[in-house]
Amino acid sequence: MGIGTQAIGLANRGFNVTGTDLSSASIERATKEAEAFGVKIHFGVADFRALDEDVSGLYDVVLSADNAIPHLLTDDDLYQAFFTCG
Repeated sequence: MGIGTQAIGLANRGFNVTGTDLSSASIERATKEAEAFGVKIHFGVADFRALDEDVSGLYDVVLSADNAIPHLLTDDDLYQAFFTCG
């Protein structure tokens, strides 16, 4: 998720958004950015390879943007990200 650019854009258009990142520093920055834009987003630290363990609830869409996928270096990481969540 990084600093929340896409999450803020979606929330600004009326979507109910939950944003996660592996980095607590990124979550802190994204929270400040969302507040500056006046949008409400639920943020949390989570590994997108284990969203089913780290994030509760049902979601219509799970979106991974920018450079998150290239950080997955092994076939097992890719499998976990795409087939074990939900």
